[in-house]
Amino acid sequence: MKRYTPLWVFVLTLQLSFSCMRQDLSACLDGNLMLSFSCEEGGQEVFSEVVSSVDILLFDTLYQLAYYERIEDPGVLAEKCVTLEIAAGGYYLVAWANRGENTTYGVLREAHLFSDCLLTLTGNGVGDPLYYGPKERAGGTIPLHVEVREGEDREETIRFTRAHRTFRFYVEGVKDEYNGEQLPPLIDIRYVPEGYDFLMNLRESREVEFTTRTDLVTVGSKRMACREMYLPLYPLTRDIEVEIIKNSDNSSLTVFNLAAYLSENPPQDEYEIDIHIGFFSGGIEISVPGWNSSEEVTPGW
Repeated sequence: MKRYTPLWVFVLTLQLSFSCMRQDLSACLDGNLMLSFSCEEGGQEVFSEVVSSVDILLFDTLYQLAYYERIEDPGVLAEKCVTLEIAAGGYYLVAWANRGENTTYGVLREAHLFSDCLLTLTGNGVGDPLYYGPKERAGGTIPLHVEVREGEDREETIRFTRAHRTFRFYVEGVKDEYNGEQLPPLIDIRYVPEGYDFLMNLRESREVEFTTRTDLVTVGSKRMACREMYLPLYPLTRDIEVEIIKNSDNSSLTVFNLAAYLSENPPQDEYEIDIHIGFFSGGIEISVPGWNSSEEVTPGW
């Protein structure tokens, strides 16, 4: 089992831009927190299949950030366990998995509550396939509380739960070229919740809008554009707008209400949603993809 020691304060500040930090703990390491990782979906253990990084954040009993560790080593993740050498005391533990360049931590203010700590989407809108490590209770979640005693090993399990929904938009039939090359359309999405607080509550009062490019792909024998996005687990009844935009001149090709579409086409899997937007001679069709879900998708034409 690999052991980790705390990062220096200046590294934490550069990486996370956090404002509330406790003193460096490297001079008073006297306890071990032994963490195991787990994630179940559909009754199956899937941690190794779905997680590529883990962020561990420990807050002291005054709710000040005391320790941060990011684990990306495939060997450590394969073991599904890690040992942290930390100062004895009480901590609240929050963990996020798969946070990448498409999501960022908000500033953690002094005398904050966990509802003030934020994880938000960045402007490119693609998102990250996030998982959250909570301790469940009736009516909500709370961070895991742990007590580390001097000279003792404390064992805990972080059980990750899904914190994203995957949307795949397939756009077919858009004719847009530049110098003889096909240009992929853009997708603009509006009124998306900006992210979560550290209790995994949606920040529904604040919304983001983003525009992102699609990629040209071949699905079976069909040529189209595709964009996969990871969005927060907002209610599917929320009025999200999706606009398809012509790349060459930024003109609007169509706009549709995502909630209205999903109401008419309930997804078989609420976490994995595919949408096909077809531009044909007879008009525009927005529908569930007509190909088999196992159809091979390859980049390019």
